[in-house]
Amino acid sequence: MKYHWLKGNRARYQHALHLTYGPLVRLTPNEVSVTNIEAIKKIYNARGTDRKTS
Repeated sequence: MKYHWLKGNRARYQHALHLTYGPLVRLTPNEVSVTNIEAIKKIYNARGTDRKTS
């Protein structure tokens, strides 16, 4: 990922990853890219109504 960031094409590369793997893509061990608003709401649910499982 750092290579694409340094070359200035990270956005294009990330978009290509989403086209290949779907709306939820793990970019690095500590970074996830989400393009689905419902998934974002579920991940960052403040109410705690949904149970988180691993």
